[in-house]
Amino acid sequence: MRQDELASVLFTTLEELCAHCSWEQVNLTDVAGISFDVYPWHAYCALSIRSGSERNEYNPADWKLFELARTDKNSAFLKAAEAWHMADDETPTRCAHQIFCAAAMAMLDRRPSLVPGGLRDHLLPEDFGFNHCLELMVFDVDRTFSFNYCEYLSACRQTGLSNDAISRVDPV
Repeated sequence: MRQDELASVLFTTLEELCAHCSWEQVNLTDVAGISFDVYPWHAYCALSIRSGSERNEYNPADWKLFELARTDKNSAFLKAAEAWHMADDETPTRCAHQIFCAAAMAMLDRRPSLVPGGLRDHLLPEDFGFNHCLELMVFDVDRTFSFNYCEYLSACRQTGLSNDAISRVDPV
């Protein structure tokens, strides 16, 4: 699956999750981070919310609002999961990397229109994926790549790498 197709699938998936998220359960003044949890090998995604008092700041499974919203069997994400499952023996790691990059793209590029108004004031401009008020996160939970993909993609964009963070962008 091409990177632009993955990006479209992950944008749609993030929209699905935000629409089904129980925001009324969230104390918006205490939100410190939002994680877009992506599991292509299990064919689902979720949104997890980290409060300012959470101890393990980079392990969504330890957060009180872990998987506040989760995709179902009709999710657009199934197309990306299928691409991962169809990857030959040499490419599943690269395919997963591209899926995580597409998820980070969705978080960075679409977040203002997806989160409740009370959180929008805590977001930085589009070229930044992190701050101390509200951190946006996408992780490879298997730790093949051990970093926050939102930070990684922001850095790649600043240095001229493409949105899949594999090739250089041609100068315009």
